[in-house]
Amino acid sequence: MGVFSLRQSGLMISDRREKTVCSILRGAEKKYADIDYAGAEQVLYRCFGSLKRKDLSPSSIQVLSDPAASLDAFPNIHARHAFLFVVDESTIGLLVLGDRLNGTILTNEEIDLLRNMAGTFMAVLRNALAFATIHRLNRSLSEKNRDLENTIAELTSAQ
Repeated sequence: MGVFSLRQSGLMISDRREKTVCSILRGAEKKYADIDYAGAEQVLYRCFGSLKRKDLSPSSIQVLSDPAASLDAFPNIHARHAFLFVVDESTIGLLVLGDRLNGTILTNEEIDLLRNMAGTFMAVLRNALAFATIHRLNRSLSEKNRDLENTIAELTSAQ
């Protein structure tokens, strides 16, 4: 993973509103984790238990005290570090980092850098989710406008 020189990493994002989960792996045999929404919720629940501060406020990121709590989501990654992040009320993510190529662990400064980068990522993800919502609402509004135009046309022709 670039500057951190990781052998493996994994990212999982769960959308509780849509009941969907997305995941991606790097450095593993598979590109995507085999996990469904129910499995993701169980992993997130276990990860929540591994947090020092039990807080799921939006735009927050916390380090898991026990990265092994993420094993069900990423069984092929030897988790050295794991971060639980909350984008908004319904979107929660898990970032798991495996061994480094040089065998060292992340320093506190590198963990702080990851937190800052994750904060930027969450802002981008929030904006993308907002854009998707706007796009969905525009499509819905267009459909309703077409329905109204059809109704007006039918009423006009009936007179």
